[in-house]
Amino acid sequence: MTNRIPEEQAQELSDCIAEKCVEMGLEPDQILDGLARVLLGATNDLGVEGFELNIEDFGRCSVELD
Repeated sequence: MTNRIPEEQAQELSDCIAEKCVEMGLEPDQILDGLARVLLGATNDLGVEGFELNIEDFGRCSVELD
């Protein structure tokens, strides 16, 4: 994926997700489970075979569909 959203938009999206998680009363493991399911579903729905994001000196995330 080459078109990354600007940091400001990424932060705004993260804030919205965090607010919703608090509103729903989710525990940390439930939040991660939900986010993983959303990533898998979005990858499938968008017709993408896989997705990988690497943020240097922070971490990486990848999605692979079976």
